[in-house]
Amino acid sequence: MNRRRMLAVLIQRAEENRRLRLTLTDAVTIAEYSDPVGPQRAVLVEQAHDQLVRRHPDHYRLIRELLAPHELHPGVLDARDSEAHGRLRTETFAALDRTHPRP
Repeated sequence: MNRRRMLAVLIQRAEENRRLRLTLTDAVTIAEYSDPVGPQRAVLVEQAHDQLVRRHPDHYRLIRELLAPHELHPGVLDARDSEAHGRLRTETFAALDRTHPRP
C-alpha cells in the first residue's frame, strides 16, 4: 500500500508541476503580446545589429571582444549595476575612438 501512495503522490506532484509551468508560460506569453513596443523593439534592434555587422565588421568585433567578459549570456549584459554599466559604456566608446578615430 505504501508504494501505491508514493506513486500517486509523485504523479500528483508531476501534474501540479506541469500545470504551474503551463500557467507561467501563458503569463509570459500574454505579457509579451500585451506590450505593443516589444515586438517592434526586437525588430529594430535586429536591424541595427545587422547594419553594424555589415557596415562596420571591425567595430563590431571590437565591441564584442570588450563586452564578452561582462555578459551573463551571449548578448545580455548584467543590468543590475548601472554604475558599472556606465563605466563599461565609456570604456567601450573610448576604445572605439582610439582604434577607429572619427574623421
